[in-house]
Amino acid sequence: MRVDRHKAHWQPPKQSLAMYVHVPFCASRCVYCDFTISLNKHGGHQAYEEALSQELEYRLAQLPKGYYQSIHSVYFGGGTPSLMPARWFASVLERLNHAIPMAAHCEITLEANPNAVVDAPADYLAAGLNRVSIGTQSFNANELKALSRNHSAEDAIATVQAFQQAGFQRVSLDLMYGIPQQTVASWNHSLQHALALDVGHISLYGLQLETGTPLERLIQTGAPRYALPDEDTTADAYELAQETLANAGLPLYEISNASIIGEESRHNLTYWQWGHWLALGPGAHGHSQRLEGPVQTENADTVEAWQANPTGGLVKPVSSQEALENRLIFGLRTRWGIHVAQVAEASTLNEKLLLSRLNPLLKKHSTALRLEEGWLRLVPQYWATSNQVLQDVMGL
Repeated sequence: MRVDRHKAHWQPPKQSLAMYVHVPFCASRCVYCDFTISLNKHGGHQAYEEALSQELEYRLAQLPKGYYQSIHSVYFGGGTPSLMPARWFASVLERLNHAIPMAAHCEITLEANPNAVVDAPADYLAAGLNRVSIGTQSFNANELKALSRNHSAEDAIATVQAFQQAGFQRVSLDLMYGIPQQTVASWNHSLQHALALDVGHISLYGLQLETGTPLERLIQTGAPRYALPDEDTTADAYELAQETLANAGLPLYEISNASIIGEESRHNLTYWQWGHWLALGPGAHGHSQRLEGPVQTENADTVEAWQANPTGGLVKPVSSQEALENRLIFGLRTRWGIHVAQVAEASTLNEKLLLSRLNPLLKKHSTALRLEEGWLRLVPQYWATSNQVLQDVMGL
């Protein structure tokens, strides 16, 4: 499938805000996970809801009055947000809409796991959610077991179909490659099952072996069932996904995400285009405008610490150099790349000066980077090794 990389794509409107809400609850912790989650400890849902309410009121009060005209996306991530009842989401959305009006086509995403949805999908739709991202990871029983996922492939299929039948028009699946015992054939099996479900968006995540996780310890034992695929197999799996998804009408629009044209995640595009988002909950990171200028926020990374001081966390001013680096690093992750003139304008540089700073990068990575018609982009064949290029953007 040929994709016009210059085709107009959605961009966050000026003076518009995205919202990220971290819901930390999970039924169990997967062996590879080092996210900020809670297994109903630290006071459970009530304590969390009270702390979130305090933080929401405080964060909104820190925004310049009247600066943000609308909210264009809300993302409930986790954890497992689908363990919360639909009425809670309706309450949060009502408070947000009262503070800053939601745009007419505001994208509102629920992260869900199979076997972990407490209300009927139709109830979440009625509460105002209109997009769902389902943590499938694999359609292979052995791989799910190695990840300690508490659902089967059949459970995942049933969950996807239940949300589709309830009326959710925008459904996304998460798939993971680099799983213990995974082969290119078993990865293709998962890709084909995902495509058969006729979803509009698929996220691809390479397994990251995080320090201190149970999976790290299990792999160190040398047990065959936890043997990781080699680098060549993992690279082949990624390339297979690029080709397979593009041929099926879901080209990758970002290094880890594929969709039907027009069904890209607007919330994630906010990150990759270095837009503004308010981030609530334990471990959440945000980027927004304040009276003193743009800032990044970083909440306490444990549920207990965040609940003890939900209006705390770090607030760091964003320098013009940091803003430039972030626009380049995030933008180069997308198939469109960056429009040099637009980045120059946003960074208070003239285009000629920015191009002169980019020239050493272009020379060093002459095969991986292309500058065409004012757009700088990373050639898709080099996406699997993008870190080699993106690291050199730092200090540009």
